[in-house]
Amino acid sequence: MSAPAKIPDPLDTSLPSTRNLQGFIRDKKTIEVKLTTGDVMKGTILWLDPTCICLNDGSDQTLLVWRQAITYLRTLGT
Repeated sequence: MSAPAKIPDPLDTSLPSTRNLQGFIRDKKTIEVKLTTGDVMKGTILWLDPTCICLNDGSDQTLLVWRQAITYLRTLGT
């Protein structure tokens, strides 16, 4: 008998970080994401959930980035 599947926590939209990321999505801001591995990615966020963000790198390729792997995230340009 296996353990029941864990239901993920809902996205907490009361957190300033979540609201800020939602603003980046709404405004289609280009962002830079640095990972704990040292890799740096650039693109726009398509969506986010409690564990991941989906990043479009501009060449119609989408990348799933686990939020726990992010060192920093910042906007580029205007």
